[in-house]
Amino acid sequence: MIFRHNNFIKIVSVHYMKNQRLFLLCFLMLIQTSTFAQGFYANIEFGYGVGTSKHSTLSNYTETDDGNFTIERVAFSLGEGVTYGITTGYMINKNLGFQFTVSRLDNIKNISSTYVTLSFPTLSNQANYNAINIRGEMIRLIPSIILTTEAGKIKPYAKLGLVIGFGNVLIDIDGFDKYGTYTINQTVKANGGVAVGLNTGLGITFSIVKNLTLLSEINLISLDYTPTNNNTTNTEIYIPETYSFSSIGLNLGLVHSF
Repeated sequence: MIFRHNNFIKIVSVHYMKNQRLFLLCFLMLIQTSTFAQGFYANIEFGYGVGTSKHSTLSNYTETDDGNFTIERVAFSLGEGVTYGITTGYMINKNLGFQFTVSRLDNIKNISSTYVTLSFPTLSNQANYNAINIRGEMIRLIPSIILTTEAGKIKPYAKLGLVIGFGNVLIDIDGFDKYGTYTINQTVKANGGVAVGLNTGLGITFSIVKNLTLLSEINLISLDYTPTNNNTTNTEIYIPETYSFSSIGLNLGLVHSF
């Protein structure tokens, strides 16, 4: 796992002068070592993950006064979102190395759940209504073993390691009753505690020059997080105790060896 940043991808004009391209090429060729060769290296990376191992601890519930109701389970994982990070590593030889990654995950969409009891006949202003919206973020520390092989400019690799996560879950709660005697508008911040899981990845690197390499990786993270602290004061609203931060994602990055 590697540092991710939204400014990493830049659009380069096809109208650059030939001398500008030549200058850039000469600059890059000043670097002397190769990616994943024996010694130290550093990576920057960004990507996007799709949530996996989804929990079904929430539901959309609707009930009318005549006793009819519907329940729709909401399966979700807070592992879905944008990731970015930085890695430092050391190759013992051309095939075996160790690395340590610090990365951040940010959700880009909220998870929603509602509980509605409607009067009969159904009127929008006569209801008991509660809704929650959940979003999460996490700092992840990822120590890994990396295995690679020599295969010309394109080199496959695999990695396996732990994930140590420090999460922050934000829960927005809104509610009211049909009599106007009850309203709630609150944000719950659930954090504290440490999540521990597994990280695996398969990828390839493509050598640009001797010490500068592009990286593409499929990454799988298995991680659950149980916050130890939250500031909710409303015991009638159900707040999940454990959140999935598991994901499968595509990462793109740049590797530099020293």
